[in-house]
Amino acid sequence: MTLDRQSLLTLPQASMETRVPWHDQPAKFEGPLLNTLVKHLGVRGETLVITGLDGYSTRISLDESTAMNAMLAHRCNGKALGIRDLGPLLLLLPEGYGLSTQQRLFRTVWQVTHIVVE
Repeated sequence: MTLDRQSLLTLPQASMETRVPWHDQPAKFEGPLLNTLVKHLGVRGETLVITGLDGYSTRISLDESTAMNAMLAHRCNGKALGIRDLGPLLLLLPEGYGLSTQQRLFRTVWQVTHIVVE
């Protein structure tokens, strides 16, 4: 399946304020939660493999994604994310949930190009 920006905007949107190393202050990100996207598409599986433009990927279980409210952010501080802003889609995990800042950032994927459901 291929989704464009307009398709993602039709999904319920969430917001998350979190710290990231490329902003001096906590930033407010907006976009659909991963579990919202998966439910909307009606796909089945246990794990998501999310890959970015540079080939970097991370795996996250659907259960973990739901529990953590993992987000596919497309806006930061009210501005649409472009390629230079690590967008147009950025996988973000919120602070907490037993992850250190380093662990959380290692699982962040910027410039998301595709998601595989296994």
